[in-house]
Amino acid sequence: MSAVDYRRALHRIPELDNQLPETVQLVQRILAPLPCRVFSPITGSVCAWFDAGKSDAVAFRAELDALPVTETCPTPLSIPGGCMPAATMPTPPWS
Repeated sequence: MSAVDYRRALHRIPELDNQLPETVQLVQRILAPLPCRVFSPITGSVCAWFDAGKSDAVAFRAELDALPVTETCPTPLSIPGGCMPAATMPTPPWS
């Protein structure tokens, strides 16, 4: 799958707050084949440690949860149910 496919898959499972079991499971599955150590230090989080055996490392952070907002503009990836993955949407999901 491509990065766009992964993003679209994440958008299809909007979960709120730290109740993110499907989101965490998908992110862990995506990261599992990569050369990193994957762990969840707190509920609703995923960390991936890419240090390549060096003492220096770079950290990235991303929001995994959705917002409790009902979508009013239908798109090919609109999700019914009163929440939308707007926090993870740097570009429109239909792009």
